Amino acid sequence: MKANPNDKITITWHKDDVIQRAQENQNLIVTDEQAREILKLIEKEYDCNCGITWDTLDYCTSEYFEENNIKMEFYENESERITD
Repeated sequence: MKANPNDKITITWHKDDVIQRAQENQNLIVTDEQAREILKLIEKEYDCNCGITWDTLDYCTSEYFEENNIKMEFYENESERITD
C-alpha cells in the first residue's frame, strides 16, 4: 500500500519563532542556541491534548531561563530589536 501524502500534516516551529516571540511578547533577548534548547524543551514537554501554541513558547522560554539559572537580558530600546 502506497502512502498518501495527504494522510498527514506536519506543523513546524522554528528557532526564529522562539526568538521573535520572546522579543515581541517579553522584550527578551534569546540567542540562536537558547532558542534551539527551548525548542528541545517544548518537544520534551509536548502534550498532544494541548498542542503547541504561543503560550507554550512563552511558558517554555521562561522555564528554560529559570531551570538553567540564566539571567534574562532585555532589549533596552526599539532600535536594538530584530526586524524582518
